[in-house]
Amino acid sequence: MFIIPAIDIVNNRVAVLYQGRIDRVKYFDDPLSWLRIFALKNAPIVHVIDIEAAMGIRENSIVETLIREGLDLGLKINVGGGIRSYQKASRLLEIGADKIIIGSLVYTNTSVFKEIFRDYGSERVIVALDIYKGKPVIEGWRKTLSERIENIFEFLENLGVKYVLVTNVERDGTLKGFSSNVPCLWFSSFNVIVAGGIAGMDDLKEVCKTGAWGAIIGRAIYERKISLDDLSSIGWVMKC
Repeated sequence: MFIIPAIDIVNNRVAVLYQGRIDRVKYFDDPLSWLRIFALKNAPIVHVIDIEAAMGIRENSIVETLIREGLDLGLKINVGGGIRSYQKASRLLEIGADKIIIGSLVYTNTSVFKEIFRDYGSERVIVALDIYKGKPVIEGWRKTLSERIENIFEFLENLGVKYVLVTNVERDGTLKGFSSNVPCLWFSSFNVIVAGGIAGMDDLKEVCKTGAWGAIIGRAIYERKISLDDLSSIGWVMKC
């Protein structure tokens, strides 16, 4: 299982939201500095998420800089947040993002998502499935969908989606520990990446047991609950 550090962006700074709430945000210095630290510690993949773009507030200019810098540092950069048009998806991929993370567009404008997916394929697109209190949420976690989670997975499977990022919004940014809110059968159908609540190496071991392909960590790194040296020593891969 791959361990993937997250750089969430608010006001062009590294930020951690509590349960997806932008009114409960903590800042952790400069994104470029953290990107260089992750490269120094041999992280193969970094997730960069534009939180304000996801919420429809504004786009943070530093996101494209991080993609280009990541290329120079030999990092794979997965980028998401507010990708709601073919043009934006194409631009981020063409300037060097390894994968893009798309959430709201999948559910609100399926035809455009299918066009992106058709042109760039299953290796370049991650679908975000954010879950709050057992319901899928979109548009920066502010709108709840009526669709059942099982039906969404079936829909994605029929499309040929390979990567799904599942965030437990209730746990996100809380350091309260990992708790899966997805039926385990889907972990064998997709490369599932989980996020939300991971507070230490024991949580990563629990995630690994689910069969997840990857795990996202943010606050646990920034508040030194998980050592970068420890992650580097295992090659950012958890074996279970």
